[in-house]
Amino acid sequence: MHALYAPLRLCLLLLSAGTVPFFSLSAQDCDVDGGSLTLTDGTRQDTTICAGDGQDDLIDVTLTGAAGDSSVYVITNDSLEILALAAAPPFNLEGAGDGTCLIWHLSFDSVGGATIGARADSLTGCFDLSDSIRVVRNGVNAGRLAFSAGGDTDTTATICAGDTVADPLGVTLSDDTVGANRAWVITDTLLNILALPSGPPFDLNDAGPGVCYIWYLAFADGLTGAAVNANAADLGGCFDLSNPLTVVRDTSAGCVSTSVSPPLDPDQVILFPNPAREMLFIDLARLTSGITTLAVYDATGRQLLRQQERAANGRQQLDLSGLPAGTYFLRVTNDGRSLTRRFIH
Repeated sequence: MHALYAPLRLCLLLLSAGTVPFFSLSAQDCDVDGGSLTLTDGTRQDTTICAGDGQDDLIDVTLTGAAGDSSVYVITNDSLEILALAAAPPFNLEGAGDGTCLIWHLSFDSVGGATIGARADSLTGCFDLSDSIRVVRNGVNAGRLAFSAGGDTDTTATICAGDTVADPLGVTLSDDTVGANRAWVITDTLLNILALPSGPPFDLNDAGPGVCYIWYLAFADGLTGAAVNANAADLGGCFDLSNPLTVVRDTSAGCVSTSVSPPLDPDQVILFPNPAREMLFIDLARLTSGITTLAVYDATGRQLLRQQERAANGRQQLDLSGLPAGTYFLRVTNDGRSLTRRFIH
């Protein structure tokens, strides 16, 4: 990317939506003209882009009628805070996240206040701003996945499929996801969509032998192709897919699972009350050794709370007051063994 666009990409992460107030962006008694802007590919004054899909979003504009000793392009949010100053188009807004921005042309003989973080309606001196191009950015970012049993870098697991023993695959999702809509996608190695499950944990014990991928999908309205038996390579619209998690489904006699720890006995983890209000109590009295980790995940697999207890046994509690109402999963790990329980808050 040209060095000109680097600060633009950084600053545009701070955008917010709103309504542009009406005002005159020019100095009085000054012989300068900011000119008129249109998108180079047509006469429109606004456009929508997909910011976050990894494809460059080059906004090219045509300027007419400008006059003045000096000029610069100004990019603001729709509250008129200056986010970037650029010498010339095109402007690459890929990766800028969700929001709205305005592109202006500033002509001036002298101007004060044209700095990042200042407001475009507080400029002083001999200047004039053009009309603006409005860019609506549909931000998408599917984040990063890992298997919760193996840490943040564990992205491959083997399960012993068809052995009648459940293999619940716990998944963690990084907290930097962006998108108006979300979905989980399971494909084969050719990207054929096998399932669109509601969320983790995923139990693929009955899927038979083979290899599959687990993905997280963030997308704006209008996505096409997200259907079982379709191919993920044919998805259309504004979207982003996470890294894939690889699941090897082994049906051999000597299979050794690497995906999950041996499960705790159900009677070793007792939750109450369920549904819970501000506090969730966990009775671990039947655990006898080791450090116990308590982790709460939402329905998308994102870890929201994590707590370690030095004592393995006894009654523990989790403060849920900061969580919205909904369905959650508690994963209890003790001495290399784990159990996931569902609860309602």
